[in-house]
Amino acid sequence: MKNAQRKFKTRAAVCLWLAAVMIFSLAACAGGTTVPTETSGKPDVTEDTAPTEETDVPETAAPETDAPEPDEEDGMNPYYVTYYYGISAEECTFERYKEAAEAGFNLMSIDKGSVEQRQEALRWCEELGVRATVTDNRIVNLLYNEWETRLDHPEVLDEVVRMVCDDYRGYPALYGYDLIDEPGADKFPLLAALVELFRKYDPDRICLINLFPNYADPESQLKTKDYEEYIEQYLETVKPDLLSYDHYHLRWTKARDDRYDVTDPALVDIYVAGRTNADRLGFYLNLEDVRYYCLEHDVPYMLIVLLNEHYNYRYLTREEISYEVWQTLAYGCTALSYFTYWTPGGGVFTNCMISEAGEKTVHYYDVQAINAAVRPIGERIAQTRSEAVFHVGDEDEREYVTFFPAKGYGAVRAVSGGEYTVGFFEDGSFIIANKDYEEPSRCTVTADAPLEIFDIETKTFVPVTENTFNLPAGGGVYLRVADR
Repeated sequence: MKNAQRKFKTRAAVCLWLAAVMIFSLAACAGGTTVPTETSGKPDVTEDTAPTEETDVPETAAPETDAPEPDEEDGMNPYYVTYYYGISAEECTFERYKEAAEAGFNLMSIDKGSVEQRQEALRWCEELGVRATVTDNRIVNLLYNEWETRLDHPEVLDEVVRMVCDDYRGYPALYGYDLIDEPGADKFPLLAALVELFRKYDPDRICLINLFPNYADPESQLKTKDYEEYIEQYLETVKPDLLSYDHYHLRWTKARDDRYDVTDPALVDIYVAGRTNADRLGFYLNLEDVRYYCLEHDVPYMLIVLLNEHYNYRYLTREEISYEVWQTLAYGCTALSYFTYWTPGGGVFTNCMISEAGEKTVHYYDVQAINAAVRPIGERIAQTRSEAVFHVGDEDEREYVTFFPAKGYGAVRAVSGGEYTVGFFEDGSFIIANKDYEEPSRCTVTADAPLEIFDIETKTFVPVTENTFNLPAGGGVYLRVADR
């Protein structure tokens, strides 16, 4: 199996080719802020003010409490659904966090406002029964302002991390600390030192670091010879609790000149009419690389999927968003994130879940429906481990993926009817994800034993009367062999 999934010896050249099709516009960080680039399109999450080591220090630390941690059953690994770029500081209210929870998010990103505002948001998250990650400007400052010299002053790192942990660790809803987005490998030693300190002062929480996709430029962004080295260095140097990365490949050839936030579902077809799709290659190659190395290092992994429209990244239909999410499930991702929840200012981003003015767009309801359908499945997948991933039908990235074996896999002899990603898990369950996000598919599974289908209402597997399944466009089905 390892040899079958590692037939990628030409990947370095492919990644360089992928990078060549991008227009990179890196800008130097000033005052701890970042600027959007065509590589990720990500805005700065910590507002436009320059963070300093004195910024956001509250008068009192968080109160210690014995309250139970929300949204987590004893002994069970959670499946978290979160987002990048959260609720604005001006709209930081209980109602806004409740709104996000009602969309199916169980891990909030608290990335704006003062420490006091973040602490208040953590209290709201506890009340809502969800968890949260916190981005703190003092950590952002360490990682952007004069970061090259930080390791020369370990006492400063220790003091800052201790202060940050003192401010937040008493809040039961806190799941972890969001440190940085898309670092180059040259920052991995500093990140490793910070992660070690967070484990010293708050060992029950994770550190979240999001990595570049495989179309980032090796020289100016990854700071390694290729993407594989970038991933492996990160895992070996930083030793993360979770590997997070983003990959956006659903584009159109020319961005609309009259982009606007679509808030009426009846306007979606009109808005996307006449577009020409231009999907970037490398999506499955990225999934293959991340899955392989994370399984090797026994580290869970999460993909941030595209949601909003920016640059040449197109407006996504519900089926296209669903397609992205089901692919992450088939590949064994045990967490999910969307880019973005709130709309960043500046006029670059449209059709996030919540507009810059605070209004729900169609994508709010799209994500709400998708989360309701996949979270119960994700909760089951989080308790097991990805065993194998195969593709069925035509695939443009066929050089980098493994196709379903002619002799079958386990008790499953064949999967037919369309183009699918089929992900098997160690507990005997498997996902069939429809790669066609425009048309539904009628999928037939040939098996040596009876099959069961997962019922999201009862959260149990139930027998099926026939082994043919109607897969929605961009959707999927979760099955298992009955005797397992």
